[in-house]
Parts: sequence; structure tokens; C-alpha cells
Amino acid sequence: MPPQPNIPALLARLAAGDASALAPLRAAAPPEAEAAAEAFLRTAIAKGDPADETAVEAIGLLAAIESPGAAPVVARALTHPNARVRDAAALAVGEMGYYLAIERLRTVRSDAALDALEKLFERHFYGSFLGHIFSRPRRIDGKRDWSEFDAFWEAEGKEIPDPPMLPEEVVGDRLIDIVLRRLPGSHRILERMGYRCVGRVGKDMDTCVAVEKESLDEAARLHGKPLEPLLAALTALARKIQAEELAAIPPVIEITDEVETVEGP
Repeated sequence: MPPQPNIPALLARLAAGDASALAPLRAAAPPEAEAAAEAFLRTAIAKGDPADETAVEAIGLLAAIESPGAAPVVARALTHPNARVRDAAALAVGEMGYYLAIERLRTVRSDAALDALEKLFERHFYGSFLGHIFSRPRRIDGKRDWSEFDAFWEAEGKEIPDPPMLPEEVVGDRLIDIVLRRLPGSHRILERMGYRCVGRVGKDMDTCVAVEKESLDEAARLHGKPLEPLLAALTALARKIQAEELAAIPPVIEITDEVETVEGP
């Protein structure tokens, strides 16, 4: 057997900014690497070096971990000046079902962004087989282009996205279907906590009809699980998405009527 990586040592290197730790961590995909990978990615985004592609590996690590809350951090990399980083971020948010990045994906305008947008729209972010067939941009002669997607967006797309769920809206009587639609990444929390009948975004085409009828409280009782840990995990995800989305909003520059004058020597 190949030698097992020393995860604590790799995490310490990554926390110190050592990008060489990303590849072995990505291969191992330990869940405890999430915080360090997100911190590394935030630093790389803030640095904004067009020649620095280390964020690609950080995005790959977060995707490999399948962290429920990684998508909003990854979506911020859609503004990175390096094209490979933007494409990696686009593909990742498409796979993660992060519909809140749609407007940013439209500004990237690359093949990877088109792939991500089609993946998001083909399932209505968490949808059905009919959504897969009817709810995605059409192809012309087997090809897609931005004019076709923009026409689809103007005609149908703006009616599809749901507002993100606020932390205070995560309550026991909330229908599972509403949580899945309005809280990107919630499907992974439900899966990891042992709740069945939750289709994975982008992989399973069929979902259990129970998600449309059962509340979080009912699901917990049917599975013989306490409700509080589930509510706590979903609320934490909602808070993280809210914080990351607010951080991604550019500051408002106030325009005044005052004219700055520069006096000569």
C-alpha cells in the first residue's frame, strides 16, 4: 500500500500559505481541510495575481471534499483575473448547484461558464426529470452560444432562481423541498446526517416525492433523529452563505456634486 499522507502536517503547511500542500490534500480530500482551503482561496482572491493559478488547486480540494458550505467561497473566485481560476470556479459552482452565482457566471462568458449555467438550469437547481428536458438553453446545430443563453435567460431564466434562505427561516415546519431549493448545499447536509430520499444535484435525476410533503421536523421523526442538530447545521450553512454573499457585493461609491479643486503652487 502507498504511504498515507500526514494530514496534520499538510494542513499546517497549507495554513502557512504553502501551495504545494494542496495537491496531496486534494487526493486525500479530508473534511478537516475545508477551513484551511477556504482561507487559502480567500487570500488568493484578495491577492488577485493574474499569474497565480494556485487557487485552481484550492477550488479542486474544496470540490473533492464536497463541503456543503464551500460553494459561496468558490463563487467569489469568478472575479479572479486568471482565466483558469475563473473556469475552475465556474465548473465547481455548477457541480455544487450554487444558483446564487448565476449573475456572476454570466459575466465570465466562457465555455466553462456556459457548462455551469446549463448544469444549473437543467435541474432547476434541484428539480425533476422534466426540468432536465425542458428547462435549459437550447442548442443550435448542436452548439451553444451566449446569444442563445441570453435569449433563454430573458424569456425564462429570471423566473427560476429562488431567494436564498435566511438563517431565521430555517425552522422545523419548513418543507424539505423549500430548503433544497433555497439553501444551496443543504442536500449534502441531509445526506451526511443520514436522511434518505435526497437526490444529489447533477447526479441523480429522480427525487423522492416525500421532500415535497414532509417538513424538517417530520423527516427527523420518521428517521428517528433529533431535530436540533439538523436545524443547527442548516442554519450555520445559511449564515455562511449570507456572509459570503454580502462580502462579494462591491462597496457603494457615493457620488456627490462637489467638485474637487486643486490649487496651483
